[in-house]
Amino acid sequence: MANTPLNQRLKTLLGTLLTAVIAMGVIGSFDYFFLRSVFRQLGTATYPTTVGTVVQSSVETTADSEGGDSHRPKITFSYEVNGEKFEGDTWRHGDLGLSDPTYAEQVVARYVPGSEVTVHYNPDRHDDAVLSTELDSSDAFLILFMTVPNLLIVGAWGLFAYWLRVFITDPPAGGVKIIDDRNEVRARLPRLVPIVAFAGATFIVPFISIFIAGFALHMAPPLEFVYGVWIIAPVAGIAAFAWQTFSLSRGRVDLIIDRLNGTLSLPAIADRSERLDLPLDHVRSVNVRSEMSGSGDSKQRYFAAHLTVASPGNTAGRDELIARFTTRARAHGFSQWLRSQVGLQRPE
Repeated sequence: MANTPLNQRLKTLLGTLLTAVIAMGVIGSFDYFFLRSVFRQLGTATYPTTVGTVVQSSVETTADSEGGDSHRPKITFSYEVNGEKFEGDTWRHGDLGLSDPTYAEQVVARYVPGSEVTVHYNPDRHDDAVLSTELDSSDAFLILFMTVPNLLIVGAWGLFAYWLRVFITDPPAGGVKIIDDRNEVRARLPRLVPIVAFAGATFIVPFISIFIAGFALHMAPPLEFVYGVWIIAPVAGIAAFAWQTFSLSRGRVDLIIDRLNGTLSLPAIADRSERLDLPLDHVRSVNVRSEMSGSGDSKQRYFAAHLTVASPGNTAGRDELIARFTTRARAHGFSQWLRSQVGLQRPE
């Protein structure tokens, strides 16, 4: 007998696949829009060079979409390739207009009208040329900004990979970790599994850094700032993974079946402040219900596993929440396993 109904596993698998494909399509479009200038700038590193002259150098100020001012350096330069004269106004690819004029003023100060400069030109299109081939703070901000959504793509495909494994292998208890030690069996029911803790910590570091780069660094962080974020993010993720693994090893979120003494111990959760120990023969049923948690726009659907408890001879049972799951397949797989452990027939 399957641990989790095939149709539920298939629905969850297809749902995660659709989410991953949509995320990759949408975020990939933003990657192309925002990061193509970064890749164009990287490509200029191999351009041949010639000597040019700065014609004009000034800070260009325009109104942005929010009613403020946007400042960017405007550099015009002339150069010659194979005897043919050209004039360019792209000092680098991907130059962003910033609300703070400091960056634009610093660039303009480097290119004084009449001064000689090294011009890097496209060997296939001589009219395509730049003065700088290096990545700078404007590239750093774009890279940092797009790190967060691209981590979402990785997470979406990771989730799909997990549910693909569940679909193929159909693990017992809906994938809930089971620790069976003969006389005692434990089902680990954390609200936050270690891999999710890792993903969350890895995600939150670049997310916070966007605000630091945007407000404290005026959207012009140094590349070293981005490198630091990329180093700190996985380190924070590993630390969160290790801490959550250690926390779970203490068994506080375990459902415990004591076969020797015939008892069932439910972990403390939000609806129950401390552990609840029950005789196994008091368990009358195990069921799954769809529930909504939160309020307003923050509502989220959960699939809650409940059991009905009643002492022998007592027809009026009471309801006890076991755990909440984010997917129907996982909730039903776990509930079916628990029914088998407490000696209940699976309802038709």
